[in-house]
Amino acid sequence: MEFSTWTARGDAQFRRGRLDEAAESCLRAIGLAPHRPEGYGNLGCVLLAQGKPAEAMAAHEQALAVDPTNLAAYRGLMLAALYRNDLSADEDFDLLRRFEEVMARPLYPLHPDWAVEPEPDRRLRIGYLSSDWGAHPVGRNLLPVIQSHDRSRVELYLYADIRAPDAVTDHFRELADAWRPVTGLSDKAVAGMIRADAVDVLVVLAGRFDGNRPLVAAYRPAPVQISLHDPATSGLSVMDALITDPVLTPRHGAERFAERPIRLPHFYVHPALAPSPDVTEPPLLRCDVPTFGSFSNPAKLSDGTLRLWAELLRRVPGSRLRLKYKNLFASPSVAERVLRVMAAAGVAAERIDLSGDDQPVLDHLGLYGEIDVALDPFPFCGSTTTFEALWMGVPVVTLPTGAMVGRWTAAMLDAVGLSHLVARSEEHYLEICIRLVADAGALADLRRGLRERVLASSLCDGRGRARQLERVYGALWRRWLAGGSSAPRPGLVAQGIELARAGRMDEAEHCFQRALAADPDNGEALNNYATLLNLLGRLEDAVEVFRRAVAAAPDAPLPRRNLAATLCTLGTRDLNQSRVEAAEGWYRQAFDVAPDLPDASYNLGVACLERGRLAEAADWLLRALELEPDHGRAALNLGTALVGLRRFDQARAVLERHLADHPDDAGLILTLGNAALGQGHFDEAAALYQRVLEIDPGQTKAVNNLGNALQTLGRFDESVGCYQSALEARPDDISAHRGLLTSILYDARWSQQALFAEHRRFEEMHASRHYPAVPMFRNPRDPDKRLRIGYLSSDLRDHPVARNFLPWVEKQDRNQFDLYFYAEVVAPDAMTERFRHLADGWRWTVGRSDAEVAGMIRDDGIDVLVILAGRFDGNRPLVAAFRPAPIQVTWGDVATSGLAVMDAILTDRVMTPRNGAELFTERPIRLPTFYVHAPLDGAPDPGPPPMLAKGYPTFASFSNPAKLGDETLRLWAAALRGVPGSRLWLKYRNQFASPSLAQRVLSVMEREGIDPARLNLAGEEVDAFHHLALYRGVDVALDTMPFNGSTTTFEALWMGVPVVTLLGSTMVSRWTASMLRPLGLSHLAAGNEGEFVEICARLAADPQGLAELRASLRQKVAGSALCDTRARARQIDRVLRALWRRWCLRGESR
Repeated sequence: MEFSTWTARGDAQFRRGRLDEAAESCLRAIGLAPHRPEGYGNLGCVLLAQGKPAEAMAAHEQALAVDPTNLAAYRGLMLAALYRNDLSADEDFDLLRRFEEVMARPLYPLHPDWAVEPEPDRRLRIGYLSSDWGAHPVGRNLLPVIQSHDRSRVELYLYADIRAPDAVTDHFRELADAWRPVTGLSDKAVAGMIRADAVDVLVVLAGRFDGNRPLVAAYRPAPVQISLHDPATSGLSVMDALITDPVLTPRHGAERFAERPIRLPHFYVHPALAPSPDVTEPPLLRCDVPTFGSFSNPAKLSDGTLRLWAELLRRVPGSRLRLKYKNLFASPSVAERVLRVMAAAGVAAERIDLSGDDQPVLDHLGLYGEIDVALDPFPFCGSTTTFEALWMGVPVVTLPTGAMVGRWTAAMLDAVGLSHLVARSEEHYLEICIRLVADAGALADLRRGLRERVLASSLCDGRGRARQLERVYGALWRRWLAGGSSAPRPGLVAQGIELARAGRMDEAEHCFQRALAADPDNGEALNNYATLLNLLGRLEDAVEVFRRAVAAAPDAPLPRRNLAATLCTLGTRDLNQSRVEAAEGWYRQAFDVAPDLPDASYNLGVACLERGRLAEAADWLLRALELEPDHGRAALNLGTALVGLRRFDQARAVLERHLADHPDDAGLILTLGNAALGQGHFDEAAALYQRVLEIDPGQTKAVNNLGNALQTLGRFDESVGCYQSALEARPDDISAHRGLLTSILYDARWSQQALFAEHRRFEEMHASRHYPAVPMFRNPRDPDKRLRIGYLSSDLRDHPVARNFLPWVEKQDRNQFDLYFYAEVVAPDAMTERFRHLADGWRWTVGRSDAEVAGMIRDDGIDVLVILAGRFDGNRPLVAAFRPAPIQVTWGDVATSGLAVMDAILTDRVMTPRNGAELFTERPIRLPTFYVHAPLDGAPDPGPPPMLAKGYPTFASFSNPAKLGDETLRLWAAALRGVPGSRLWLKYRNQFASPSLAQRVLSVMEREGIDPARLNLAGEEVDAFHHLALYRGVDVALDTMPFNGSTTTFEALWMGVPVVTLLGSTMVSRWTASMLRPLGLSHLAAGNEGEFVEICARLAADPQGLAELRASLRQKVAGSALCDTRARARQIDRVLRALWRRWCLRGESR
């Protein structure tokens, strides 16, 4: 047979899904005519369909070697690149630029001109160019938009390269103002047609796919040219914009674009799938074992994707995986690749169902009833398959990549409020899947409500998307240009309106009252009378009349919206007077009246935010933005709520979207800085706060938060300066003063006297004015009574303080004590629930003032109030200023509170020696040992010291870099000099990825003579298990000074790693020494810097001794006071009882 015959046969086999036969036919054709580029191109298409993108690219490169200007080969090359996760953003962009240089730039006109009317606000002529005007995914995405366009604003010209028209094509043709078939025309001819039609904005659809025509844009036929529904840049500099959204294209992502990304609130849109089968119960309820599934094109099933899915099946015993896409899994090579990868990962073939039948749409959708959870592939994720799964009630779990093509599903999940199904890592992907199938009831609940959620979301809002696109088209049009009486009303109602306009309010009111006396249900009179009452400030009266207007005309939108707006005004009045609960009541009434009024949802969100109900606030504010995407204040407050919930990526997406239109909004920038700070992006946060101060130099919040960022970077002088500046501007700024009290503890240069003086200044400025002249208590002075203990904390959640606190508080003697918890917790979690189960009384304090919280404590009759870690996080030390309990104790703080109303601080004999120099306003109560922590069950084995294999010792610190002052770094440099060849490893979450932090560390070390090659600054965040596993690479841990480690010290010791510390004179500088003493390791606590260096050198010089210590240390820790939670509970029980008896006997508060 001839080349053309084999080519035709291969094409037919490919279209029928017979990929192996198609590949064989392509190879036969190439053998007959190796000089013909289309043979290689066809082979590339087949290889891609088989899931072999690298081989596909090689085939297309062979085609280009034969014909360097072969458009089909370039398009195949660019398409295959999307399926690879081993190409960098730069490599992919360079490929597109190569396409532009070879194929497009020669077509660019030198002096483009257009016969368009340069009017900024006229009706625009929009041209859409596509080969997908039919029953095609892109066509289905575009149909809701095209049919919803406001034809008073835009005129639609559709350019159609359609080879097989269908009923959907006919529908598009009917919707068009002008339908232009372009099949068979050259790109130049199509561009000429567009130019002749005087199109203002040309939208090129899905340019790199199917038969679409990206090179038409190279001729610049329209003043504004936009790429839509392409999953990456076109690479063409003649394209002005690419339509995307903040999740698809994060503002600081690595992906590069030739166009300007325009971020809609949400990008993807799809019509409701009607008809479609009903959503069914999860098959897990019938089968007892879960079925995972993916109906994605097998080209998207990279080996990495398959290996991850195999690991999921391994972790969920008995689970199955169902794969289907048309009939492609009937291809032996596709099936073989899938099963081979699965088998290599330990998953048997019988657990994989490869469906090979192509089915009608309804039958295809029905198959979703046979899977519990849909698995999204990567790096090229689903889109249509994601929508179908969600529509059929099946949750989709995705792992977004750095490129737009890998974030499609994440964007869709964000649109339906399911961002918790978006994984941060492969491990997180597995955790989400396992969590979903672990609770069949919750999965069934999610499944039942998912279609309704999708239908109500922006995914099905073609009208909303059309309005957004119209605004984009208009804005880009105006940007291009910048660069190159109501009818008279009859009778008394009309008179009332005219009198009101003239400011004659009493007469106007009389007219409306007369009109209503004659016709009590006159809707127009009621609405206008209520409006007048509103203007007069008689808001409650206005509400009652508006309610009558709504009752008189229930279908009229204006009275309903006016009533809702007035209810919102009442709510805002109460909110401004700190009557938050009353305000929320008004706002809820407004929402009930007009749920489509953006301000009703917005104000409810603000009220919930004020009351500390952040998750609920976020839901309301998100709804407000869906109703009014340009609602800047809703965006700001939603960002604030999401930051408080630690949903930083979502916060950034919202804030960046609105900053694009309001680049100088200081509030948005400040909140974006807070999100960056929460993510550990401290350099970025500092830059954003500086930007706020450039716009608004008096913004003390920005000054304070800049201090927080600089503190974490270890830049103490600058952070202290920020806090002091904030206090100079606002002496009552408690947050700034608390930041200052924390920051000075990190700085070794502050003397004991200066530290104490600053704490007393805090008392003077913020606390003492609240001290009661004579504290009065109703508590019976019975020394042996059952005591009510109150614990006040923001850390009753998964937090180091809680991990120290929970192990002993749950073992307190409940025959002696009732436990009350006062929870300043904005994002409760599983650990919060553990505390709640312990509680005799549980009180949420978020959103309440210090005085209100003190009142709660007093009303509860608390005998002993324990304030946890008062200066840190969101804790509430000033509650104690109101003296709500007879006995007030601080626990878990690292220095004095500075408050005279605090009776005791819990410590131990090492942290606070009896004759120490540190000053306290409280009485130090010295336990035998202070620190306690539950055993780290499930931690990896410590392993041998790594120096045995490496030949050199590795020192390390996994402490917060805020603790790494220059003095600490110089001390560690001396330790490195004392042990030639040794290395230093520094890690804390992702914070050493900060350029300025890394530079500071390296600069100090270089000045001390340490080669940077000896330092490892790790910048990646890992989960708890893998964090602990990192200690397997550490020989000796180095402690920070003057602010020691605590959690990091315990973790190191548990992992068998000795910790060397330098004893200071303050409680915070003796924390590690306190932990070493019960282990018999006090010889690791140095008395001076020289001794610190000697200890490090002695440990490094004895690998065998280090190995023996490492092998025994975990057992030693587990058997020591550090893990004896029952003994610690008894000790604290005795302390609390003794303090109470002392108060009873003395008859006084101190």
